[in-house]
Amino acid sequence: MKKRNKYLAALERFNIEPNFWCAQEYFDKAGWKVWIDDGVVGYVLSDEHPMLSPVGLVTGIIYDTGVLRWGVWALFPGEFGDFLDYNFIYDSKRFLDLSGGDFQTFRKNSRKFINRNPDKKFVYRDASDKDDLTEFLLEWLEKKEGVIHDDEVIIKYLESGENRKVLVDENDVVYGVNIWDENYCYINYRYCFCKPGQYLSEYLRLLFYTSPEVQLSGKLVNDGGCLGDDNLFKFKMKLNPVKINKIYTGLR
Repeated sequence: MKKRNKYLAALERFNIEPNFWCAQEYFDKAGWKVWIDDGVVGYVLSDEHPMLSPVGLVTGIIYDTGVLRWGVWALFPGEFGDFLDYNFIYDSKRFLDLSGGDFQTFRKNSRKFINRNPDKKFVYRDASDKDDLTEFLLEWLEKKEGVIHDDEVIIKYLESGENRKVLVDENDVVYGVNIWDENYCYINYRYCFCKPGQYLSEYLRLLFYTSPEVQLSGKLVNDGGCLGDDNLFKFKMKLNPVKINKIYTGLR
C-alpha cells in the first residue's frame, strides 16, 4: 500500500472508521485533493467541492459540516444526514467454508460457472500488460444497463490499478476482472467486471474472497453499496455481511 496522505493517516491514528471511498489510490485516480487548514484540519476536495468530512489532524475531531456552511458528499459511518448508500462489510474467512444454510444459495451458484464449462481451463492470475482490458471493458459497457458511475475512474483502475486479477481461459481470453484497494481498516472491493454469463459474477467473488491477498491481509472487506439497485442489494445480503454501514450525505 502506497504512502498515505495526512488525512488518511489521521483516520488510522484516531480509529475513525472509513467509508468505501477512503483509499490513497482512489483519491489519486478520482483527483481528490487534501487541503490542510493551518496544519490542523484536513479537508478532502474534488474541484473545490468537499467530498469527506473535515477531520482534525491533531484532535481527531470530525467537524460538523453544518457549522462549516458546506455539506460533504459522503459522511463517515455514524454521521447522519440524508441516506446515500450502504457499505456491506464481509469477513473473508467465512468464504473458506460455505457449508450450512447461510451460504446455500451462494455455494450452489458459485460452482455453476465451472461446472457448466467442463471443457475449458481457467486461470486466475495477476493482470499483465498483454491483457487487453480496455477492449474487455468496452464489451462490458455494451452489455451494461443503467447509469455508469465514475466511468473515468473505472478506466484508470482497469488500466493501471495496483491490485488487479483476471480470470482467463487457456487462450488468455479475459472472462473477468477483480480490482481492489485498501485503507488501514478495510480492503475495498472496488470493482468486479465479467463477461455476460450466468453465475460468473459469483465465481469471481469467490475467487476474490478466497485469494491469498485478501485472506492474509487480516482485514475485513468493504464491498461498497448497491446504488439503489434492489437486485444487487439482495445479492449482497445473500453473501452474509458481518455488518452493514449506512452511509449518509451532508448535501442538501
